[in-house]
Amino acid sequence: GMHEIAEYYNVQVIGGDTTQGPLTITVCAKGIVPTGKALKRSGARVGDWIYVTGPLGDAGLAIEARKQGWTLEPKHYKAALEKFHYPAPRVAAG
Repeated sequence: GMHEIAEYYNVQVIGGDTTQGPLTITVCAKGIVPTGKALKRSGARVGDWIYVTGPLGDAGLAIEARKQGWTLEPKHYKAALEKFHYPAPRVAAG
């Protein structure tokens, strides 16, 4: 869960309702970045490249498959569901 992944990445969970329930809310991470080094959306310009470090849409596929009653191959549904339940932060990618 949240506490295990926080321990793995040596960060602290310092607030909020962290109990298991039917609703998931966005998590906010805060830290310190040297002046002028933060990458902000406001710095994006036409022609900039966007790099993706992993697959897109797997967690969304799991949600939609369940909501819409889609039938997926069990191995694909299981893989998508794992992406939903166990998102992996790509810390090493920067």
